[in-house]
Amino acid sequence: MRDYGDGIETSEINRRPAASTQNSKLGDCNFAMEIDDLSRVDVTITGEDSSQAACEAAEVIAGMVEPRLPEIP
Repeated sequence: MRDYGDGIETSEINRRPAASTQNSKLGDCNFAMEIDDLSRVDVTITGEDSSQAACEAAEVIAGMVEPRLPEIP
């Protein structure tokens, strides 16, 4: 994951490893969830009033997507 400018934060979505990065100047956020060592799913929200709002929306969407992803090997 490339840092958008405000650092990279690690977290979990339903026990799946995840990370997010945001650009507070542009109101962008990228939220990535691990599938395996070489694959991930990204949820990206751009152009919000704040990057915090973008990350909150991305995390909600990631929570809806995660149950449909394959099990982590």
